[in-house]
Amino acid sequence: MRNQFQISALFILVISIVLASCSSPATEDDSYLIPIPESTISAFQEDQSYPINNKLEAVIAARHYIAEQSSRLVLSQDDLIVRSAEKTNLIDVHKFLSWKTNNLEDVPVWFVIFDASWQGISLAGDISPLITGCIYVYLNVKDPGHSGLSSRDDCVHQ
Repeated sequence: MRNQFQISALFILVISIVLASCSSPATEDDSYLIPIPESTISAFQEDQSYPINNKLEAVIAARHYIAEQSSRLVLSQDDLIVRSAEKTNLIDVHKFLSWKTNNLEDVPVWFVIFDASWQGISLAGDISPLITGCIYVYLNVKDPGHSGLSSRDDCVHQ
């Protein structure tokens, strides 16, 4: 009886090890997709957080940048869903957004795309109806310069 118990325990242990080795742990490449606590976003220190070294740092910086734009957008940080975060350059971001590329520096940037719902605020203080689409944020890799934000209801993913 005791021998049968040991064989059963050994079998369960082997199966557990095999199953554990088959599951893939979160990697840097997908860790930026996990929900980020509001406390992390609000604790972001722009002057101490550059250079931006990876996708997770880029998403945190982008969410902080969006929060700073509260005079232009009304949205909940909880409603932001990360779709992508890629290291690219400013010219390619402008081309992707169909913006002019004349006289641009070829600056390395992180380009982060969020699905979101928001309301815009006009210069007169009027609030638009709820819009659902994408918010695009680009951030200079090395310093807070060359950062920007765009929002569109015709969501295009990279």
